[in-house]
Amino acid sequence: MSGSAFSQWATKNNITEIAFKVAEKLECKNAENIKGCLKTKNVTEFQAAILPYIQFMDPVDLNPVPIGPKMDGDFITAKTLEEAFEKAPKKPSFIGVCNQENILYALSMPGSTPPGKYFGILPEIVANYSKTNLEEFVKVVFAKEKYFGKNANAFVKEVVDFYLNQISDKNPNFNFFFQQYTTVMSDVHFNVPALREAKLKSKNGTPTYFLLFDYNIDVSDNSSKYLRGSAHGDDVATLFGSLYKKIKIDENGKNVQKKFSELIANFIKIGIPSIASIKVPQITPNNFQYIHINENPSVKSNLWKERLEFWNNIGKKYGFDLVSGNQMKNDIKLEL
Repeated sequence: MSGSAFSQWATKNNITEIAFKVAEKLECKNAENIKGCLKTKNVTEFQAAILPYIQFMDPVDLNPVPIGPKMDGDFITAKTLEEAFEKAPKKPSFIGVCNQENILYALSMPGSTPPGKYFGILPEIVANYSKTNLEEFVKVVFAKEKYFGKNANAFVKEVVDFYLNQISDKNPNFNFFFQQYTTVMSDVHFNVPALREAKLKSKNGTPTYFLLFDYNIDVSDNSSKYLRGSAHGDDVATLFGSLYKKIKIDENGKNVQKKFSELIANFIKIGIPSIASIKVPQITPNNFQYIHINENPSVKSNLWKERLEFWNNIGKKYGFDLVSGNQMKNDIKLEL
C-alpha cells in the first residue's frame, strides 16, 4: 500500500548516476574494485557523501524520489516489470490506495514536505489556487520537451481539460482547482500504477484484491481546511498513529480502525480479505470490484475507470507514458 512498482518514481530514477557520484566523493569511482573500496568506508562517510542527493529540493519534475530500486537483471532477471509479474509465483495480492494520496505532497507540512512552488504549497497560495496555477504545474512538471517534444502544449491542454471536467464526490465546489491539482498528482504517482498492477496480476492468474481507503485523518494541522480525502499514509496512521503528530481517533475512527484491521487480518490468515459478512471479490479481467473502506465499508466496481482509460490512451497518443516513464509507439502521427 506504499505505491506500485509501475509508477515512474518507483523504478525510473537516477540511482546509477547518483551511485557513481557517491563513489567519486568517497574516492572509489576509479578503484579497481569499486565494491571493495566502498566496503572500507564507514557510515558517517556514506552519510556525508549521499546527503546532497536525499535532501528535499523543490522539484520541477514528476519524479520526486532520486534514490530507489532499479531493474538491472541481477536479483530479478526479467527484462521488464510485465515479464517479472508474469513469471512471479501466483501468491494472493491485496493492493490498496488512499482516495487522495498526494495531499501529503501537495501541502507544505512540518516533518514531511517543505514549502515549494509546485509541491508543498503554502496555505496562502492554496486558498487562491487557480486554473492558471494548474496549467503551469502541468506544463512545467509533466509536459517536458524531453517527453513530448513540440507536442507539449497539446498535452497540457488535454490533461487540464480532462481534469477540469472531473467532479469530486464530496463537495464538488470545494477549492476546486487545488483539488484537481492534487488529484492529477495522485493519479500519476499512485492510482493509475496501482490499478494497472492489479489488472495485470489478475490477468496473469494471481488472486488479486483491491481496496480504497477513504477515512479522513488530518495528519497535518491544516490539510482538512483545503482538501477533501485521505492522504498517503492515512491507512497506516489509522492503525498505528502518525509520524507527524498525535492522531485523535473518535468513535467513527475506532470503528474504521477495527474493521480495517479485521480486513487485513483475514487476508493474512486465509488469503481472502473480508469484514463480517463482506467478502472482497477477486478481480477478474472483466470485473474490477474493490472494497471501499470508510465508516460503512462496501463493495463497489470500476474504480476511476475513466481516469485509468485517459492515462492509458494519452500515453499511446503522444508516444510517452508519463505514469510509468516508458516510451510508447504513437497511435497517431504527431510532430516531434
